[in-house]
Order: sequence, then C-alpha cells, then structure tokens
Amino acid sequence: MTHVQTPEFRESFFCSRHMVPRYRVFLFATFHASPTIIVAQQKTKVHTIQSGHITNGTAIPSGKESLPAIHTAAHIMGNIVNEAIFRGRIASMRGTEGGGTIVLACPVITTTRKGGQLENGVRTNFPALSFNKHTITEDIMKNFKVGNHVVVKGYVQSYLRMDERTGEVKEMMEVYIREMLHDNSKMANAFGVEGRNYPECQNEVYISAPLIGIAKRTESILSLRLDPSGERKNMVNATFFRAPAGVADGLSIGSQISLLAMVQTIDTKSGKKAPNYQDLVVLDLAPAGTVQE
Repeated sequence: MTHVQTPEFRESFFCSRHMVPRYRVFLFATFHASPTIIVAQQKTKVHTIQSGHITNGTAIPSGKESLPAIHTAAHIMGNIVNEAIFRGRIASMRGTEGGGTIVLACPVITTTRKGGQLENGVRTNFPALSFNKHTITEDIMKNFKVGNHVVVKGYVQSYLRMDERTGEVKEMMEVYIREMLHDNSKMANAFGVEGRNYPECQNEVYISAPLIGIAKRTESILSLRLDPSGERKNMVNATFFRAPAGVADGLSIGSQISLLAMVQTIDTKSGKKAPNYQDLVVLDLAPAGTVQE
C-alpha cells in the first residue's frame, strides 16, 4: 500500500494547533522502560519553524521538502524552540498502545582522515524515540511495524532516574514523539506508485533556549547546558565536538542561543561502556537573534 499524502493532508497533519509539547520531569524508583510517575508538569509556549517562518504551531516539512534554514528560529529573541525531526526506518519497537519506544535507523555519511587522506564512511545512529498518552499519533503499535519508513516529529526532555540498588540519581535525556507518519518513497512522491528508494534520513534537533551552563573541555570540545522550558524544569546537555575557534566568545550564561544538533547513539555491539545510550551532539550554534545575511 502506498501512503500518498495530499498537500491538504500534510498541512492538516503537521500544522495542527494542538502540537504544543508538555514538558515533564520524571523521578524513577527503578529502571522501567515506560515513565509512569510524573512529579512536575509545565506547558510552555513554543514557536516552531514552518516554511521559513516562526509560527505558534509546531509544523514540520512534508516528505518532499527539506527543513528551512535554522536562522529563521533566531529572528525573535526570547522564543523557545524545542523541535526534533527524524526520518528513517524502524529498526525495533516495543510497548503497548499506552506507551513504548521506537528505535529508528538513521545512517549518516562520515569523513575521517587516515594516512593524510580523507575517507568517507557510513555511521548509523539508532535514536530511541518514546511515545506515551501525550503523543498525538494513536495506535502506533498497531499501525506501524519494523521495517517501515517513517517521519517523526518530537522534542527532547530530561528527567531524573534513580537506581534502587545504589540510590544514585542520574539525569537522562529522552526524545518524545509528538507525531509520526509513514514516509513516501521517491517514486510515490513523483508518480504515486510504489518505490524502493526513500528520501534521505534525517536526525535533527533544533533548540533555541537560555544557556545555563558552558564548559570548555578541550580546545575544540564544548559542553553546553540549555533550558528549553525557560523555567529550569527541562535542562538539556549537548556537546560540540570540533568546535570552531572563537565560537564560544559571544556566549554568556543567561543569554539565549540557537543550535542544530543530532542524536548520537553508542554502538551496543562494540562492548564499550558509555554513560548514556544517546546524547545530543551539536553541529552548529549561534547566539539567538543573530541572522547571517
């Protein structure tokens, strides 16, 4: 079955006025996969990117379009942006209709220098995306299956998790699904017929929020801490590897910055231990309000 989206369907799906994320902080007594204990909840007005403009909805592009330039999110100082956009193939899924997790395969082309020469390769990240009763898309476990190509819109959220064995409380980052739909193949987009090739994968997180922490780990690695809730109720960490010289010169605690990041996951087959399964890795950033002509 080909999932052909009409322009009217795409507009109504992505431009729903109900797509306002609910930021939550969770405290866990055990390592349960599905969060159930909500200790705080806060609604925050979020402005998002649509067709090169900031809107009060939360639209994302259709399957045939690419995301507008991120500098549009910095036109209005003080507006919070917390948007995650993924396009890829479902690698695994678990849960019930009440909540669960979808893991997407999102390959990315990498470039490394070996023996003085640049070599291209492919690294696949597997972001884990959670859904619950607040997710707008219904019946995810029934309407989607492993192997489906999908487009997902969501947001990042931090929470606290406590290990009942050690009593240690650790801050974790989760990506929550707001909406998800089946992606079209390129042939379906062009001709309305079944195809085998799909649009390029996406793994993009757009945040514009107050900067509440910054540390220079090395000459080229920056650790950033942002508050997408604006009220210290959703504090997110991000790391900028190979940060350009001087990129942090104009940043100060309390100022708002805008960044483009990706969700980078660990290779579970490598046997290497890592603090987190997935982290935010910064690809670009600038002080909010800065527009490059």
